[in-house]
Amino acid sequence: MLLSLLGLAVIIVVMVFGKSGNWVNLTRSERVSVDEVLETRNLEVRKLVVRGTVDGNSLYHDSKDGTLHFRVKSESGKELKVIYTGIAPKGLTGGVKVNIEGKFTVEQVFLAEHIWTASSKQDHYER
Repeated sequence: MLLSLLGLAVIIVVMVFGKSGNWVNLTRSERVSVDEVLETRNLEVRKLVVRGTVDGNSLYHDSKDGTLHFRVKSESGKELKVIYTGIAPKGLTGGVKVNIEGKFTVEQVFLAEHIWTASSKQDHYER
């Protein structure tokens, strides 16, 4: 019995920490493009990180519910509607590249939980 429990503990440690000994994020977000989000079915159940460029004409802050609404464009020109609750990150303006983490809804809206902006020179993302 003790050996069975010990074996189970080893399996759990390998699953959580990985073979390399580094922590494995069991809730890791899948990285996808705006195009992939719009063209793929059944993404609603997964946490995603989407990369795109903010459409400056679409930025709108709803003071009633505290949400920020905007669209993110892909390189091909497709747009994804985003809703974010929280304080907008520094530098969130039109034309800025962003990584957005959240979930895609059946209503074709991306509910953002985290947003990182990038400087165009370095592609260095900041919250």
